[in-house]
Amino acid sequence: IYELVDVILVHGEHIKQEFQEVFPEYIHKVKIQHHGEYYKLSTDYQEKNINKEIIKKVESYEKVILFSGNIFYNKGLDILVDIWLKNFKERNALLIITGEQAYAYPEYDRQKQEIVKCDNILRFESFVDTNLFNYLANKSDVMILPYRHASMSAVVFTAAQFGKMVVATKTGALEEYLEENKDSILCSPNGQGIYTAICSVLNDYDKDKLRSMGAELSRNIHKKFSWDKITEE
Repeated sequence: IYELVDVILVHGEHIKQEFQEVFPEYIHKVKIQHHGEYYKLSTDYQEKNINKEIIKKVESYEKVILFSGNIFYNKGLDILVDIWLKNFKERNALLIITGEQAYAYPEYDRQKQEIVKCDNILRFESFVDTNLFNYLANKSDVMILPYRHASMSAVVFTAAQFGKMVVATKTGALEEYLEENKDSILCSPNGQGIYTAICSVLNDYDKDKLRSMGAELSRNIHKKFSWDKITEE
């Protein structure tokens, strides 16, 4: 396929470098096409249509961290859950997990019984409907991306629409879209890095600071990655 096509588009400079390491003979075809912001993504919800037990649980915690998206090995969810179960079960914080698991993922499957027993993890088996997701996203303080590897993630743009800061690992082109310590916390893609980042969220940042970082992410993403900006470039 690479031989046949005229242009190969990637989401960032880091992905271009990775491509060059594997396919140096095709690097002359590679162009960087940045991922664009979500356009008019709805963030509204009707609380009357949300299960009251979910509302009670979500609103009983001081801080809420949301993981969302497809669930498979590269997403690192098993690393996140392992850290949470070992270190944060007694904290006044809630970890919410939403997303569909479409592939075999034994590292995560082995954790599911413990997740059910953990009071401060709220797990949904698959993608939730838009109304419920919008509620969860609005009520969260942080969206977390504990990825082992990625090119880019649409979760960054979802977070920007909801005005939420992100915790993300330094993988793929993610760093190129985020401003560390201004709109995000960036960490190494391993257990120690993710643990330290969560500790910062829970110990070093109050809710006002997290909100201001989320607002900054919204501004930065719109300024750099609006479709008007991309079209001009």
